[in-house]
Amino acid sequence: MKIKGAVSFQEVVVCFSKEKWALLDSTQKSLHGEVMQENSTHVASLGNRPRFALQIVGTGEKPFPCATCGKRFRLNNDLTLHKRSYSSSGSLMSHNRIHTGEKPYACTECSKSFCDRSALRSHKKVHSEEKPYQCTESKKSFQWKSQLRSKYPRLGKFV
Repeated sequence: MKIKGAVSFQEVVVCFSKEKWALLDSTQKSLHGEVMQENSTHVASLGNRPRFALQIVGTGEKPFPCATCGKRFRLNNDLTLHKRSYSSSGSLMSHNRIHTGEKPYACTECSKSFCDRSALRSHKKVHSEEKPYQCTESKKSFQWKSQLRSKYPRLGKFV
């Protein structure tokens, strides 16, 4: 069944050799990436096509910069996901600490500091005797759910 106006990936893909790709400036490479992503949304059936990103980004070029922090990405979609990581103002402040190295949350038990409050809360378990994750078979307890899951990767048996 052919959908009216549908095209195959081969009809819309624009491939460059490594040599020709190297001749493009960053604006042209960025435009190419945007056009290819737009084209891929119009393709009726992509089947097992190779990701066009492999064809356009084989050089490791990162043409999509974040306007907020300056980090660059190979795909516009990766940039979009990055932007979502700090969509609220509190998240943005926390995210910016990664780049500045600021660690305002200090542990009162040791000299470690953290860039966000949740990391400090998680760290504090190291100093406590609390082991809330218990195996239902061996009755052994763990501080972290991940420790229990590593014992039973598929079952994750705990109380």
